[in-house]
Amino acid sequence: MNTPTPSEYLTLHSPNFFAFSNHRYIDGTSCSSESYNHENSGRTDYSKIGVDIKTKMKSKWLFYFIQTMTIIETDSNFTDQIEGEVMRYGWVHACSGYTSTCYHNGVAAMTVTDTGFIFSRLNEWIKFGTDGIFSTVVRNDHQIILQGDGACGGGKPKYPIKLEIDPSFKPSHDSATEPVCVY
Repeated sequence: MNTPTPSEYLTLHSPNFFAFSNHRYIDGTSCSSESYNHENSGRTDYSKIGVDIKTKMKSKWLFYFIQTMTIIETDSNFTDQIEGEVMRYGWVHACSGYTSTCYHNGVAAMTVTDTGFIFSRLNEWIKFGTDGIFSTVVRNDHQIILQGDGACGGGKPKYPIKLEIDPSFKPSHDSATEPVCVY
């Protein structure tokens, strides 16, 4: 499967959100800010993410194995939007006129906890936009939190975000259904 409309979705047990601030800094010498109604100001919450799964067949053993799993950042079928435009999965940005002494106003919070997957350690982010800057607040196998800003910039994935199978995952007993005999 390698399509813009996947047939596989991963249910997220904690909301993944991307927030674009509606504040901008008043000047380049202080961190005082004012309300700013940019068209993108708002928040996008993802409850499921589209996943592109590429498989490869081993002809000698005649079985398939997963070669790569990547998140489709433009799939917003399972999002809740609170004002503004839908933000791409994994992107963090704002238009506050960020200066080096102030807080980054854009936030991206991604978690795949309790899904059976982890974020690949190969995932990278790069700066984009006008004066784009970003920082990593938290990064581990299950969670990535970024902050970003600029004069309309921030950070975006360098390549599609990859997932890997979590080797330590054990499904809870509550997730299984007991078989029932029907007479």
